[in-house]
Amino acid sequence: MGLFSRRKQQDDAPPAARSSISQQDLRRADEVLSAWEQAIGTTDQAVRAATLRGSKAGGFVSFEHSLRHGEADVNGPWRWLSAVAAAAGNQGDSMLAARVFLFAYFWCEQFVAIMSLADCAELGLGRTPNDLMAEIASTGLVCLERLAPETVVVDSITGVVRVENLSDAAALTITDLHKQGEQVEPEVRLRAEEILQNRT
Repeated sequence: MGLFSRRKQQDDAPPAARSSISQQDLRRADEVLSAWEQAIGTTDQAVRAATLRGSKAGGFVSFEHSLRHGEADVNGPWRWLSAVAAAAGNQGDSMLAARVFLFAYFWCEQFVAIMSLADCAELGLGRTPNDLMAEIASTGLVCLERLAPETVVVDSITGVVRVENLSDAAALTITDLHKQGEQVEPEVRLRAEEILQNRT
């Protein structure tokens, strides 16, 4: 599908956030995503530092703390990012919502398979739970539809990600998760299927 390509407003509303997200949360999310985007393609240490910064912004304290407080705390950073994406979309910041999806997608596709349990424990971030990934991808697709296809979402040393590439990834993620039994809003699922059909 070619998520990374080398250089060369609709009225739909994203799913509502299930937790209260402040303007400070949105600014913090923008900062941690920027740090992570800049770290990709540099060094392992830089990527780890940026990832840990994001996990802590989402409530991660330590692995020991997570063990004491259970599953909800383990997935706290993903819950926070899902709520951030929804809040950003509801406030018209479609780009931030798209970047949250890009992070979740890239994390699961490129990093999870090579991470050990010790890595996840240290960084406070494992695979995105399917229900939260469905939320993030759905919000991302709705928000990406508001942007011109050629719009650059991220431009880093690894390449350029444009709206059209990320829309394909969101559509594929949504349809795959729906097939696995995850709930997706019917209109979002139908739009995802339409995007994929048009690409064939």
